[in-house]
Amino acid sequence: MLPVAILAGDWRRGFRPATEKIPKSLLEVNGEPFIAHQLRLLKAGGVFAGGVVRGIFGEMVRDVVKNGHAFGLDVHYSLTGRLLEPRER
Repeated sequence: MLPVAILAGDWRRGFRPATEKIPKSLLEVNGEPFIAHQLRLLKAGGVFAGGVVRGIFGEMVRDVVKNGHAFGLDVHYSLTGRLLEPRER
């Protein structure tokens, strides 16, 4: 299985004003954050581990996804190009 990375941060221009205080990956789609749908699709596709490359509001994404175990995945994070361990909660 190839490594997988989700890009979860950018400049938020296209979804303003909804993204002035939260990242696009946390906008709700059918009652839950968009990133939750992405993570479940990865799991369904056979992925068991991956990385989330965070940008602006990255801590908010990490606070929602945590270590990824709720989605059946092992998620790690990158803020500056190096993988970081998930925060235990």
